[in-house]
Amino acid sequence: MPRRLAPLLFSLTLSGAAFAAEPPTGKASFPLPTASEAAAPERPSSLNRTPTAVAALPPPAVPAPTTVAPTAPPPSPRLRPAEPVEPTESSWEVSAFRPRRTWSRGPVQDVPAPREGSSRDRDSWMLSLEGVTRAPIDIGAQAVLETPVGLRLFGAYGWVPDMYLGNVLRAGASLSSDPIVASMIENGFQSGRAWRLGAGWRPFRAVGVYLDAGYARVSLRGDMATSDVVNIPGVTGSYAIDSTLGFGFVEIGYQAKIAERVVLAAGLGLTKVMSADTRATPSDGAPDDPNIETATDSIDRGLEKYGYSPTLTLRLGLDLI
Repeated sequence: MPRRLAPLLFSLTLSGAAFAAEPPTGKASFPLPTASEAAAPERPSSLNRTPTAVAALPPPAVPAPTTVAPTAPPPSPRLRPAEPVEPTESSWEVSAFRPRRTWSRGPVQDVPAPREGSSRDRDSWMLSLEGVTRAPIDIGAQAVLETPVGLRLFGAYGWVPDMYLGNVLRAGASLSSDPIVASMIENGFQSGRAWRLGAGWRPFRAVGVYLDAGYARVSLRGDMATSDVVNIPGVTGSYAIDSTLGFGFVEIGYQAKIAERVVLAAGLGLTKVMSADTRATPSDGAPDDPNIETATDSIDRGLEKYGYSPTLTLRLGLDLI
């Protein structure tokens, strides 16, 4: 065995020495194929492929960068309210999912526009300032308050004009059987004032018929000279006469409104003198004469006989409610 390996080791030693003396040049040598290998079909291999030319495309041209001028950002659109949406049953649900800064409305209900003072209040309450005349007693102004249940309260103040005063005095004088008293009544008074308070009821709201009753007080004033009367024993000079008459009255009438504000009414009534108190004071400072006191008592009795007198009432006013 050692004898067989000795020639082989010697050959390898010589080959290594030759390789160390001459470095490799980059050339490779391959043994030629034998006849049997040449006759065998050629197998594809990466070493025996025929190189083919490959066309190389030039690199794509890259455009030069261009400078773009900065532009202002587009203006933001103004916020506008959402278009009106017709109310539907699901309007509330849809509006809950809309984006912010939009408005939507829910179901629209027909609400009547407020009016200046509802007609219901005007029909239920009334507070009117009126000009009134009750012929032939007085003429003046009055205030009337009417409640929803139809209760009426009123107060009036006025004066007795000369025409009315003359009718009252002539009527009172005609009822006196004593000519001296009749002359004193007819010639002794020149002016008068009157005030009255009353209450009433308008039972039907749709109908303007009303019924009023109350009390009136009339104050008559004047001057009387003894030359105006005759046959007053022991009475001389002139006197200032004041007479206070108390009237009770009842009235039925009809009241209407024009344009819900203007109050127009008319009525017929009866008036009765319930009391009379007459006083005479000497105008020249003379002491009271017992005879004149007797004369004034006769005047009171004559006026109290006045009885029932018919009256005509006319009213025109403005409702403040």
